[in-house]
Amino acid sequence: MILLDEATKNWARDGVWKIAPAGLSWIKEGARASIGEGASIGKGASIGARASIGEWASIGEWASIGARASIGEGASIGEWASIGEGASIGEGASIGEWASIGERASIGEWASIGEWASIGEGASIGARASIGEGASIGARASIGANSADAVDLGWANGYRKCIAQVAGVAYIGAGCRWFTLSEAIVHWQSKANERELTLCLLESAKCVARLRGWEFTE
Repeated sequence: MILLDEATKNWARDGVWKIAPAGLSWIKEGARASIGEGASIGKGASIGARASIGEWASIGEWASIGARASIGEGASIGEWASIGEGASIGEGASIGEWASIGERASIGEWASIGEWASIGEGASIGARASIGEGASIGARASIGANSADAVDLGWANGYRKCIAQVAGVAYIGAGCRWFTLSEAIVHWQSKANERELTLCLLESAKCVARLRGWEFTE
């Protein structure tokens, strides 16, 4: 494990950026990076240009951090995990081993992404949300804070739909919306003539909620 602030203390600087010298296996010569105090990186891991690594963040062995990605203070990136270009990992968040975070995805503060989980590009995972081991959440998904057990229902009518539970209550994420399944039923049933595929996914959401024992009102 390399302590990044110690390893980079003598690098040339360009404002907030440190400029990588030649001969390093984990960052290209000339790449700029922002490195916080106490941050560390494991064997075989790599950091892309213009990446920002927060204080006391930990990057596991063979993990990869994409260009312009941001790793928050105290965040933990597991071994062999992949963080896409422009992705944002919040303070204290935990990314499991072999997990994949897509380009421009946003993972909230203290969120937990399980081992082998896959988060699609542009997806948004809220603060303290928990995505389970091996879960697959697609592109531009929206999953709210404090949620758990998310299931990707698929794409329809311009938005990806995901269901999860917050304190045992079923919630749906779609675009900028994050509301209870009960609210979603009322909302989409009022648009039945123009949201036929969405209503099909809504039936799947009801089935998931019943199977998991999550609360909702039809």
